[in-house]
Amino acid sequence: MKKIKWLLGMLLLALVPMLQSCDDDGYSIGDFSWDWATVRATGGGGYYLEGDRWGLIDPVATSIPWFKPVDGERVVAFFNPLYDMEGGKGVRVKMEGVQELLTKEVEDMTTEEEAVEFGNDPILIYQGDMWLGGKFLNVIFRQELPRSEKHRISLVQNKICLLYTSPSPRDGLLSRMPSSA
Repeated sequence: MKKIKWLLGMLLLALVPMLQSCDDDGYSIGDFSWDWATVRATGGGGYYLEGDRWGLIDPVATSIPWFKPVDGERVVAFFNPLYDMEGGKGVRVKMEGVQELLTKEVEDMTTEEEAVEFGNDPILIYQGDMWLGGKFLNVIFRQELPRSEKHRISLVQNKICLLYTSPSPRDGLLSRMPSSA
């Protein structure tokens, strides 16, 4: 009986290394990450993400089955990286959450009335809080404004000042005002 117990013990000791898993991709269940990303819908509710830092993010599992992907939408994606894709193309993940982001086109300001409409509320942008990613200009900013009031958020190209150009000290030319002025 002692020999059988000893033999089973040795057999178990010999099998323990074979029962352990090898975590060679550097990810563990419970490692959570996030990334700014652009959604790419593939049809039938399927999608993948083009992350600014992680590259291609392929959801193979999800905690958010109600998420409806909109192609081209910018999001902050929260996920659990599971394993790298073959060839280093990206990472397969379990999606944990998605926060949709405000995206807008650049607006033109051509009249003084539009200047009043757009306003000029000050914002604070820290170094590193503005970057190009996913073919978007991404900006994180802070406003010290009352939250009870609505404020318009726009990136505006001021085209009013292009109508009348003041003289440039570098070119020595006179004012370039239209002849009808």
